[in-house]
Amino acid sequence: MAHKDGVVVWRENEIFDGTPTSGFAVRMDGAGKAGPSPMELVLLGLAGCTGADVIDILRKKRQEVTSLEVRVHGERAAEHPRKYTHVEVNFVVTGRGDDQTVAEMSAFFARV
Repeated sequence: MAHKDGVVVWRENEIFDGTPTSGFAVRMDGAGKAGPSPMELVLLGLAGCTGADVIDILRKKRQEVTSLEVRVHGERAAEHPRKYTHVEVNFVVTGRGDDQTVAEMSAFFARV
């Protein structure tokens, strides 16, 4: 089993610098002024992870994907803990070849 680690260091106010195992640092700001908020990064992480899965599955099905856009929308609780109460993920996939398979995969991931 692979493991991932990370370190987040507080800088000032709601600003934190995070460094994961890969070493690519990211600045986060809960106020959204010096970088994305940590909760925005959660949504982007979800979009990136599911997007990679969609691309991998379509390649295994020998589909020539020309573009993929993953759109995420999250609603958070008004009170603490301000977790996501609803997340919607939409995939826009285009490609060449068997358009039916691409359309079916798009429809499948839209339901997940």
